[in-house]
Amino acid sequence: MQKEILGSGCVAALKEIVDEAGVSSVLLITGKHSYVSSGAKEWTESLLSRVKVTQFSDFSVNPRIEDVLAGVRLLKADDFDLVVAVGGGSVMDIAKLVNVLSHQPEEVVDYVVDKKPLVNQGLPLVAIPTTSGSGSEATKFAVIYIDQVKFSLSHEYLLPSYAIVDPELTYSLPAKSAAASGMDALSQAVESFWSVRSTEESRELAEKAIKMILNALERSLDGDLHAKGQMALAAHLAGKAINMTTTTAPHALSYYLTTYFKIPHGHAVALILGEMLVINAQPTTDNLSPELNYVQYLVQIKTLFLLMGGDCAQACRDQWYNLMRNIGLETSLFQAGGVTREDLSPIVDSVNMERLQNNPVRLSADDLHALLSRLL
Repeated sequence: MQKEILGSGCVAALKEIVDEAGVSSVLLITGKHSYVSSGAKEWTESLLSRVKVTQFSDFSVNPRIEDVLAGVRLLKADDFDLVVAVGGGSVMDIAKLVNVLSHQPEEVVDYVVDKKPLVNQGLPLVAIPTTSGSGSEATKFAVIYIDQVKFSLSHEYLLPSYAIVDPELTYSLPAKSAAASGMDALSQAVESFWSVRSTEESRELAEKAIKMILNALERSLDGDLHAKGQMALAAHLAGKAINMTTTTAPHALSYYLTTYFKIPHGHAVALILGEMLVINAQPTTDNLSPELNYVQYLVQIKTLFLLMGGDCAQACRDQWYNLMRNIGLETSLFQAGGVTREDLSPIVDSVNMERLQNNPVRLSADDLHALLSRLL
């Protein structure tokens, strides 16, 4: 069970966690630049001043297995009591993987590639996000790349013991990064809402996140601190929602765009999701997931559109891309990453099938190719 600590200034709770647990040695996992620019470095050094701290930040933006192995070696080399992760989604993923995989009896690759079940918990992990996007502090998932191929791990042991969500650590995030992060959180909430695994509880979380983000995203980018606080909380709620449901087609198609075309993750997902609003609004009895009831699903998708402020799929699609343009994000694959028609087949071939199966409407390779063509 995760303990959540939310609100402005709540990062100070890190000292209480350390003191109450009698911690003497901490492995601190951070980003390279965001750790300083977010103000987290000043806070963290003060809060951890009485314990031994070993910092690990030498890893890629998209975590590679080599990065995880380096972190595992570092954790195993000393007697740590606590792991603290401060940063964005990649920092959280690295921290989760290093922490848990260092406590397994077999080789790391056995758990990543061969999907051997995890048998041991890691150390207590405190997750402190410095972006309002990934929600990774609230999930049991982690992403890792081997030779530019994405692998996902999912296990309760990966869920951080503590989530400290302090919006003050997001105040200095550059506008374009904040925009992409915000669209990531919004996409997660929307995908969770229509996921084949959605439940009443997950939809309640997703609904709250959607309302908050649509109300606060643009104002947060204009410097409204209250809106930034709303975005931090909404991203956390969206993370909690996808922790129950996982993501769907937009995420499934996004990873190749980030790996090979350097489109930031949240931006890549948002590009796909606008078109998926229309596709997922047009189910047939043949292509709707067999796990869903046709009539109930139509009611659910209509509820989503009303929640998003549109009366139909096309209106929501147009509003979606208008929002992206308003916050400075390109709305074509070519503008965002130089993607051309010749690149579409490799993107389709790369799709994450697990995430694709979680989409309410079943999609063929031809469907995906047509979707991407409309985004050029």
